[in-house]
Amino acid sequence: MPQKTRLKKAHQRSREAVTRSRMTVRGRFPSAKMGRMVDWESQLERRACYRFEFSPAVLSFKEQPQPIRFRIGDQLAKYTPDFELELVNGETWFVEIKPLDHLRKPELAERLSLAAGWFKRNGYKFIVITDEELIHPDLESNLAFLRHFQTHEINESTVSHVCHWFDHIDAPTLGGLHEYFGDKATAYALLSQNLISTDLSDPFNLNSELFLLEENSYATLLFSYRTAPDFRLCTVHDAENS
Repeated sequence: MPQKTRLKKAHQRSREAVTRSRMTVRGRFPSAKMGRMVDWESQLERRACYRFEFSPAVLSFKEQPQPIRFRIGDQLAKYTPDFELELVNGETWFVEIKPLDHLRKPELAERLSLAAGWFKRNGYKFIVITDEELIHPDLESNLAFLRHFQTHEINESTVSHVCHWFDHIDAPTLGGLHEYFGDKATAYALLSQNLISTDLSDPFNLNSELFLLEENSYATLLFSYRTAPDFRLCTVHDAENS
């Protein structure tokens, strides 16, 4: 495995946002996982923040990490990824967020392929996530709803009770867990804190099937992605198999 080039760990944005205009939308994502506001510079980046926030495989994420430099022809190019991800398996991934149609531009595809080569040589993974992977209204609505329950306290007694409930019921559902605890907040807090799971691509309802997360479930990513050189969609969502 290539030896990693050490990159700066203390987070400091490598570039400041350009002047605001009517054509751009920027904002800040309140990340409980990171304990701070994460800046985003497009609606696609905002959507990506939700996926990183709730992916069990993502230990931490930060925007606009340290730039890299590589040669394009006889010139030295500077490139700054949109995000850096630290995964629970110890890997570091760098992420570019781009509309899919932009990847069809030869100059951009070449630039991103060269960036991917630099990261690979230095022991990192480079991925591209496009609008095709990020625009999913039901999933986004569910994650936005769960964000309100991330700070809800879940103690050991609650975890013990939910494990007992799963052991003694044949078909665990969201409605059943609401009834068991006598409230709705506990079930949503358990979901938001990755202690239980459900199919987040469908709107929540009383019949939503629930699952108790196993240890290996922490390799789960809530996003698919593309890799150089052809930037075709990767079908493996498990970080351990990447």
